[in-house]
Amino acid sequence: MSEVSEKGLIRHFFTRRYEKIVDSLIVNEIEDTASNSNRDLIHTITASLINASIEKYKRDKSASTDASSDQGSESSDSFWKDENFKQEYELDTPPSTSLPEGDGSLKGEHQPKEHFLDIFVDKLISKIVPEKLPEREQFSERVLSPDLKKHQPISASTLGRNMGKLGSKMTAMFDMQETVIRLITWRNPSGTVTLLISMTMLFYNPIILLLLPLVTLMYMVMIPGYIHRHPLHRAIYPSRTSYGRSLLEDIASSGPSNAWYPNNTLVESLNELQSGDSGATSNFSDTNSVSHSMAVVMNLRDVQNITTSLVQVSQATDKFIYGAAGFKDERRSTILFFTCFLATGCLWALAPYINWSFFFSFNTWLILICIHPNIREHLLKLMESDKVEEGRKALEKKERYDVILDEKPEVKHVEIFEILEQGITPHHWKFYKFSNQVFDPHDQYRKLQQPPPGVDNLKDIEPPRTWYFDENAPWEVDPNAKKWSEERGLNLTISGQYLVDDQFKRRRLTRRVLRFARPANKPQI
Repeated sequence: MSEVSEKGLIRHFFTRRYEKIVDSLIVNEIEDTASNSNRDLIHTITASLINASIEKYKRDKSASTDASSDQGSESSDSFWKDENFKQEYELDTPPSTSLPEGDGSLKGEHQPKEHFLDIFVDKLISKIVPEKLPEREQFSERVLSPDLKKHQPISASTLGRNMGKLGSKMTAMFDMQETVIRLITWRNPSGTVTLLISMTMLFYNPIILLLLPLVTLMYMVMIPGYIHRHPLHRAIYPSRTSYGRSLLEDIASSGPSNAWYPNNTLVESLNELQSGDSGATSNFSDTNSVSHSMAVVMNLRDVQNITTSLVQVSQATDKFIYGAAGFKDERRSTILFFTCFLATGCLWALAPYINWSFFFSFNTWLILICIHPNIREHLLKLMESDKVEEGRKALEKKERYDVILDEKPEVKHVEIFEILEQGITPHHWKFYKFSNQVFDPHDQYRKLQQPPPGVDNLKDIEPPRTWYFDENAPWEVDPNAKKWSEERGLNLTISGQYLVDDQFKRRRLTRRVLRFARPANKPQI
């Protein structure tokens, strides 16, 4: 026993001793940035493999686990321990004396071993991605103390484990979503009418909105939990063959429940369970496991559908914000603005004289009645009729002059330089290029003995983006060559409209450009 403990202590000592040294060597190897990106990638993968191997070795050899990583988890075993039943979970725990000294506790043995590939992926991500990622609040210019929230490194296994837990816990939410859709679309007419009556009561008594969560907490969460802990002690259970259902549950679900019921009566099922019918129990457990797996897959599919719907809603919202409300179509946005302005003023003036309870209840009834399949079919036929279609097309083709946008355009001037090259004699010059570069002796293109960027014809010159050439303003020659040469710090000979050097001469041409509006905003991708 002593030899085993001494070996364990020595192994533990050297592992802790050289762990930081190996990690520091790996980090130093990675921090030595090379010019070749492939070499950096190879170093990163190699370091991740070594770190993953060391981590795997430590987890396999060292039985002691870090308990601090599970203290904040609500699903930990300590959270579910009941102080009134300490003897139950104390008896379930095997005595620690059966283990050799220095081999750790039983806690690490009950935890599933992490696969080497998971450790490698975690290490690779931690090497590639920086440790401190910018939080969402930093982008929105919110100041948060770093002590309020502990940063956790990105982990593929943690993400997968969290997705698995969420997939199994979201059944109730998706059932509620399906119930709401079923009620709104009149798949359950009695439930829809009940919903309308309840909404009418809510509109006329808004205090119900505050009382409903409290009543739900008491009668749907706390009372069932208390009854589960302290069931009714009955000597005789009434036997019945037909199981009743709640009226509200029947209205909400519009059909029988898919829950599992015993075969015959409650008394017979209790007798079967007490007599040790292992076949029924095993079949029931298998059915529950299959149902749980199917529920997880269906929940993940619903999560995918929800994310797709969120993307579509986000795209539609962006189209409205940056399109109809963002003055992309200025006439339509102007009409929308004045409509909202007039509606705000009218509602502010008429709000004290409107019965809002009747208003909201009436509109709720009207909307749900219009959604009814029979009525909706007639409304769609009416909207798709030929007369409405012809009227809509005529309205689109008709030019409307109810909104006239006569805002003064923004005016600026653009410049271009006409460059001439010296010919055989000093007085002979030939055309070289139209360019936006002065092409003086200190120009970078001149030093490289390359022609400057430009065109050979003024008609090929295009205005800047979002700008237009003024058709009534042609190109004009700037006669004051001294002024624009001094603005650029050019020390060249001035000859009339030209600046002359030993090889080229140039003159400045300007033209007026107009812009009626800046480009509309676009969502950031």
